[in-house]
Amino acid sequence: MSSINEHAVFWTQDGHPHRELEEEIVGRMITHLEAQVFEEKKWHWDRLHHIKTNIVPYILDMAHRDLEFNETYEEELKRMVKELVPPYGLRRMVLTRVLATDPWLVAGGPALPNVGDVAVAACGGCSFGGR
Repeated sequence: MSSINEHAVFWTQDGHPHRELEEEIVGRMITHLEAQVFEEKKWHWDRLHHIKTNIVPYILDMAHRDLEFNETYEEELKRMVKELVPPYGLRRMVLTRVLATDPWLVAGGPALPNVGDVAVAACGGCSFGGR
């Protein structure tokens, strides 16, 4: 069985005279890797920016125009996103941002039917000075 070092072209047994060359090669490889990492992060932030500024507002506009705001609004909104966005990696990102930024849901969702406003209720016998 041969070792990996037998096939190294620049590997010598005489005290590493090519050490500087090896360090330069590794340094260039690291620089290339850092550039790739930077590009990957840049694409990630560009993708998120596109989702936030284009896709999410458009879906919310469609939802506010087409869906009725009631107790089933959130489920209908999720169903709409599932129909519009392919399932492979993008759907969860888009759905998370749609639910987090929908002003109808951020405001607390629809009021339950037959629930009166707290301020309207009479304060019968309360200890806060109400009569």
